Parts: sequence; structure tokens; C-alpha cells
Amino acid sequence: MPLKFQDLSHDEKQKIWETLNSGSYYLFIGSGISLDSENATERMMSASSLTERLQALTTLGPTTTLQQNYRLLDEKQVKDELTDAYTCKKAGPTVSLLANTKWKRVYTLNIDNCFEKSVEEAVSNYKLPDNTLSVYNFDDLFSDQSPTEIHSVVHLHGTVEKPDSGYVFSHTEYAREMSRQNSWMATLTQLMKAEPFIVAGTSLEEIDVEFYLQQHAGKSASDPNRVQSILIEPFPNRLTERACDDHNLVLFEGTTEEFYAELAEDFPPPTSPYTSYRPVDALFPGLEPQKQILFEASFEVVPKKVEADKKGNRFLLGAPLTWEMIAAEADIYRNAISRFDRDVELALKSEELGKVYLAEPGAGKSAIMRRAAFRAAKKFHHVFYFTGFERMPEKEAAEVLNSISSDTIVFFDNAADFISYFVGIFEALTKKNIAFVGMERIYRHPYLKDAVTEYPVELIRLPLNLEKSEAQKLLSKNESAGFSNVSQKKNFDRNKVINDILSEPISVANCRIQNNFITFDALIHELIKDTSNEELKFFVLTSLARHSYSGGVSKAVLHSIPDRGNFGEIDNVYARLPVVMAPAAPGYIVPARAVVSERVLEVLKRAKPDLLLLCLVELSINLAPRVNRKTISARTPEAKLSGGLMDFDRTIQRFIDPLAEAFYEQISEAWDWNSRYWEQLALLKLSRFLEDQSDQFLLQESIQHARYAYSIDEHPLSLTTLAKTLFAALESGHGDREAIFGEGWNLIYNAIEIEKGWTRVKPTAFIVAFKGALTFVEGGGQFSGEQADEIREALAITHQRKLNDRKLNDLRTDIRRYVQK
Repeated sequence: MPLKFQDLSHDEKQKIWETLNSGSYYLFIGSGISLDSENATERMMSASSLTERLQALTTLGPTTTLQQNYRLLDEKQVKDELTDAYTCKKAGPTVSLLANTKWKRVYTLNIDNCFEKSVEEAVSNYKLPDNTLSVYNFDDLFSDQSPTEIHSVVHLHGTVEKPDSGYVFSHTEYAREMSRQNSWMATLTQLMKAEPFIVAGTSLEEIDVEFYLQQHAGKSASDPNRVQSILIEPFPNRLTERACDDHNLVLFEGTTEEFYAELAEDFPPPTSPYTSYRPVDALFPGLEPQKQILFEASFEVVPKKVEADKKGNRFLLGAPLTWEMIAAEADIYRNAISRFDRDVELALKSEELGKVYLAEPGAGKSAIMRRAAFRAAKKFHHVFYFTGFERMPEKEAAEVLNSISSDTIVFFDNAADFISYFVGIFEALTKKNIAFVGMERIYRHPYLKDAVTEYPVELIRLPLNLEKSEAQKLLSKNESAGFSNVSQKKNFDRNKVINDILSEPISVANCRIQNNFITFDALIHELIKDTSNEELKFFVLTSLARHSYSGGVSKAVLHSIPDRGNFGEIDNVYARLPVVMAPAAPGYIVPARAVVSERVLEVLKRAKPDLLLLCLVELSINLAPRVNRKTISARTPEAKLSGGLMDFDRTIQRFIDPLAEAFYEQISEAWDWNSRYWEQLALLKLSRFLEDQSDQFLLQESIQHARYAYSIDEHPLSLTTLAKTLFAALESGHGDREAIFGEGWNLIYNAIEIEKGWTRVKPTAFIVAFKGALTFVEGGGQFSGEQADEIREALAITHQRKLNDRKLNDLRTDIRRYVQK
């Protein structure tokens, strides 16, 4: 027998109410919620009533299905019996009740627009902006929900508001959409595995309802912290009860209105999304509510004062550092913080925009910056911390910052992942009394240098080697928290172990203190050995994601991957290889200690390369439904993560080079629409050719893959990749030198012409261009007059845009002597 809502304890019902009130439930609805709504002449029909009506129209007989009858309708009949019949003129009380509740997103099997009608009426009554409602049809591109939207509705079967797309009624049509990997259907199956749902107004006999509910994991042993999902059904039968039992759904026996009424017996009504739309506190006078919502989704206001977290010691075990933990002095005060205090004030008074500090992985850079931000908030009126979500477009963010008259400081971590966004802000800034303070791992210095070369942003190497006083504090704090008792052992030499960890980054030193001071490599091997295969896979998935994109991977994507560990271990910092929710991004998961995750990957690339391949493939495939040209343009976390995972140089070659071909082959079905996929495959083939130039077919494959990428997307990146492969052919002596160089040069110069109009210009295209030109001319070629002029123009652009890469500087010097007039 299923668990029934009426049998839940008060505490269980309270958790359901709190989840509903906070807008953390997804809603999945069918035709039953629209039966008390009206079209132009009558109430909306149920699926059974519609079937009877179509049976009479087609004369197929009473034993035929809705799907069979629908297939015989002509264009006019579809308009009369479906589009017009299900166009809402008056929203009923049931759908209005649901529309007055905040949802993470609404998925509907209905073609009617009753839910939208109710929302539009409420938006008009409350005088809210029209763009607070988004509606997606099954054939629309996947899109994340904007923080400014009150409701986001996805029609899985079509909608009367987009009749030209047709309706998905027949089993054949539904199967066709499934086989196409429809992004809305695919992402819904992921969410069903990971998130709480309220299901209302559906018939469990429908093929798609059964399909989606089969994905639902509910509150299970693998995720014990997940809140219950609920099926609202006024007339349940034994099949309904069996389905609820099978799919871990709590059954509420009654109508939707009765469900709300029963909740109201013990709890207040859920907060209306319309009355709570406006921010509680104005960020500053004159800022529109929608802009404030978007801005705060991108830039967290650093609090001036918070209540200390009594459990702050968990930070030593890998828990993300919060403002409350800083208030509790959970972190170790680092002497480098005083430099931040001084540099921030200097930046505010100078002409420079700010500074980006670079430190070794595991050196404690993120903790230092968060503490520096917390200290700055006590002194300056406007201090912000970047959330990692580029919700507000750069120009709009700059407008908001420009409108602040007082001194302003913006802190941002993992700078390389977001530097394009900040460069866009820099371009539109007019405000002078503002400073940007960033942090990044030192090995990403070249990337950052290329990005900010045109802006007064200083890149600073920040030595964060442990000082003796800091190491002593770290050991004492672990001892007082009960995380280390090594000092109680016989012959313990405190000075010796302190001196031993001074050469380590603080994260490594902290791990060693908690593990009897064994070497870090020995500790990593021990952790891997003591971890089950499932838990190790879970950690590897999050580690690969964290390496590819600092924001991590969403819980929903991880849930869709089989044979991975227990979700109850998230935020369990006592686990052998702990993973945690990203501090500024609820729903996204990262390894608790990045330095441990990087070392685990280095060990496993030799010990278990097949595991790394499997995890890279499964992450890439399960991210695919969430990525399209629209989300790539919007630089969503999933788009950035998938790009990082596919990157041959940064990820694939580093971790699974011998298995690289297998990786790209296994993800091809999900990603062969994407130009980046073919660019990376071209770079793989080029790398293999350069290793052994006896196989000319590798070079030809590389060129053809690059051509295909360019045919998909005429972008400077694909132009540059194709030019690079052609110049490789030129260097290897294959083909007509004049023709190959002519084509390659035209491509790369076209890329340069496009990029020179951009806010940010990278040296990559210029390096490829000058290297290719040198290969040609030093091999006996001769530039045409036009080519020489274009080379001089390219040289001038590199100086105008202040590109200062070492490799570029050498190439400029070499090529200049061949084109001097």
C-alpha cells in the first residue's frame, strides 16, 4: 500500500508545506485541473469527453482511442475541436489556485492555456511586468528559468497558443519526439529523478504519464533528505495505489482544492508569487524591482553582520565557507588578508579597475577572498560577491553599478571561468570609484592575461605558503574541534610536524593533520582504496565537472547517471571523499576539497582510465539536452561545463589521451550538431598526426572535421581551427603550398576581422596567423601584395589591442621583417 498524505505526521506535512511555500516544488499537471475552466462557449472537456466527441465525428466507434481518432482529423477539425475548444476564456478556481502558488517550473500535458490565462489575469491585477510569464512548447529550445519570471510553463503535448506546431496526441507522435531526444522531455526525466513534484489532474493510464513517473525516484535510500512528492487523485483505484507505491509517491485522496484546504488546517496559505514578487529591501533608491532581482541573482550583497554559525568547525572538514562561518572564526586568519584590505583601498583611489590574484591550487584563496569581502562590507556601503550565475547581461549590470554613487567593491572567484562576463562589464563602466577583486589558480594565468590585457586590471601572484604561526593555528583548531589527536601520541614533536607542513598548501596541510600527517599522495591512495566503487564514481563525476567548470554540476544531471553513490552523502563532510552543494549555487555539486579532487583524477588516469572515460561520457550525454545555441549564447553553467568536458587540450588529452577517440565516438549522437564537438575532434586528429606524420589520413580527417565545424557555425573559433589544420598540412609538405596557404590565410584573416570588433580579443587567431605565414614564407613562398597588407594590418591590431603574449611577441618580431615596406 502507498503512503497516504492523510497518514503523514505533522512534521512531515510541515516539510511539505515549507517546500511548497518556498517555491521548491515542480508541478506536473493534466487535463483534470482545467475541468472547471471555460472556453468561449462551455467548460473544458476531459480527455474521455474529447474522445467520445471525436468518435462521433470520425465514426470510428466507441472502442477506439483518442489517439486513433485524432489521426483522422483534417486541418479545420483540428482547429474547431482542439485549438478553439481548448482556448481558455475564463480560468477556473482549480487552475487559479495552482497559479497562485510559486513553482520551480510547471510541466503540463494539456494543450489548453488555462494556467497562462490565470497568470495573465493576476499579473494585470497586481500591475506586474508582462514578461514575468514564460511559455514553452515541446518544439522550443530548452531554456533555464529567469529569476524575474513568476511562472515558467512547458507544454509537452503542444499548446493552442502555437497551433502550427501541432499536437502530440498519438503514441506514434510521442515516440517520435522521444526518439529525437526532445530537450524538454529529456530534462523532465532528469528532474523526476532528482526533484520533488506535485502531480495533479492526470490519468495514470496515459503512456507518457507512466513513462515520466517511472523515472521518479522519490524519497529513497539513495537520497533520504529529499522531500516527498505527491500525487493528487480524487478517485484512486488499485492501479493508482500500485503506481504510487512503485514510484515513491505520496497519495492524496481528493481534489486539488481539498489538498490546499487540508494543508490550511495546520499551516497558513502558501505565499503568493504575485505579492512576493517585489524585493523586500530596495538595494538602493530608483532601481526597478526586475533589475534588482536579476542583479542580486548575479551579485550577492555581502552582509555587514550575521549570526555566527555554531557548527562552523565543519569548514575544516571541507564544508563551504559561509558568512556565518566567518563570523564564527571558523577559518584560519591568513596574514595575506591585510594585503587585500590595503589593495582594495588603493584600487578605489587609483585609475585601475582592480586586481586578480593568482595562487596555487589548495592554497586557501577562496576562503581568504570571502573573509576579505566580509571585512570590506563592514567598511564600505556597497560590497558584492559574484554568485557564479551570469543572470544579468553585462551592459545592464554595468548600468546598475554605474548608478551607485558611493564606493563599490565586487569580489569574484574562479576568475577565468567568468572573465568574458566581467570584460563586458568593464567595457560599459563609467563609474570611477569601483574596484574588482578576483581570485584564480595560477596555472590559468595565461588565459586571464589575454582577457584583461586592454583593461587596467593587475594580475598578481599571491604567495600563500603557510607561515609558521598559521600552521600552528591550523593544528590547534583541528585539535580543539576533535579532528586530530596526533599530539597525544608518544614522541610527538610539534615543531617537526609544523615544519613538515609548511611546504604544503593549506588544504593539503589540513588533510594531513586530520590523517596522522601521512604524505598527501599516500592519503589519496588510501582514500581511493577505502571508497566503494559507487561512491568513487560519484566523486569522479563531480571532480571532472569541477575541473571543467568551477560551478560544478547540477544535482538533476547527476541523478540521471546510473551506478553512482548515495545522494545522502552530499554535504556529509565526514565522508571519505565528500561532495557538497556549491556555496552560491543551490542544486549544484562540487567536491568538498578541490585539491583532493584534482589529485584523485591524476591518480585514476593511470589506475582506472576506463572509469574516467565512462564518467566523461555520461556527464556529456546527460548534459546534452540542456545545451543548445541559445544556452551557449547565454553562457549557462551547463553550456560552460559541457564545453569544458569536451575540450581536447584542457580535459580529454590531460586525463584520457589514449581513450580520446572512444570518448568523442561515444558522445557523437548527442553532440554532432555542435560545432565545438567537431573542432575538438579535429584537434584530436591533428594531435595524432603530429605525433606520427606517416598517416596522412589523420591530417585529412582533421581538416575535414574542421570544415564540417565551420559549415555548422561560421564562427571565429571554427575559422581558426580550420586555418590551423591547413597550416599543419602546409608545414608537413602535403599539397599545393600556394593554394593551402591562400585558403588558410583567408580563413584566419576573416576570423581576425570579425574578432577586432569584439569587446575582447584573444591572441589565439594572431598566433595561428603569424605562425602559418612564417611557415609559408620560410618554406620559399612569397606573399601577395594584399596578403602583406593584411599581415601589417593584423600586426597593427595586436598593438592597438595591447596583446602581450610571449609567443605572440616572438612571432610578431619574426614576421615583421618579411612585410616591412
